[in-house]
Amino acid sequence: MPLYPTNTALRPPLMLQPGVPGYAFGSWNANAPTTLMQVTNISLTSNVATVTVLVREGNIPAVGSLISISGTTTASGAFNVSNIAITGVSIVAATGIGTITFALTHADVPSAADAGQAYVPVPEVAEALSNSTSQQFGVQEDVGMNDNARTVTWSTAYPSAPGAVTMDLQASLFDIDGQYVKVDESTNAAGEQRSITLQNFRFLRLKASGVSGGSSPSVIAKILL
Repeated sequence: MPLYPTNTALRPPLMLQPGVPGYAFGSWNANAPTTLMQVTNISLTSNVATVTVLVREGNIPAVGSLISISGTTTASGAFNVSNIAITGVSIVAATGIGTITFALTHADVPSAADAGQAYVPVPEVAEALSNSTSQQFGVQEDVGMNDNARTVTWSTAYPSAPGAVTMDLQASLFDIDGQYVKVDESTNAAGEQRSITLQNFRFLRLKASGVSGGSSPSVIAKILL
């Protein structure tokens, strides 16, 4: 996602909606549908399942996305899995036909025709992790006088983990760079989810610092009201 702008007038803050995560780092395509595929053939060799599919709706899935399959009958339904990471994708974009592979512990199964459905939800997309400040998010104010506290939940995930990182949740009454203050902190390089109750704030953002180690570290970090 875009970083905090030098001139906030050129890019006003996105507004956080209750129950809808705001992606400070990384992204998720809310407009893309879940990928729906028709299963036509299956096989299993050395605990690697190969499933031939036809994409009916959505984008061709990427390696690392989670696949769920239902309706197959070969090997007593052994290929009916839930949220298994895809390890390989070979699908022709022009036809939507190809194969998907994933790990499956089972005796070998020779290639056989089968019928079923496969689903792959739209994945979150990580971005490169560096010492940087995220874009800002506006928080809607209730009408009238209201001093009630508000609980903010925020999370970090590092698909490619750094050796060390500090991620700060910052808040401010006004969208002025120098007026943001740290209200919570995470130093867990494995990622975590945290919650904090705050009063009197209208803008939120995340700031990454102390990034070191790892191999091309990446991050997905979001804020939820």
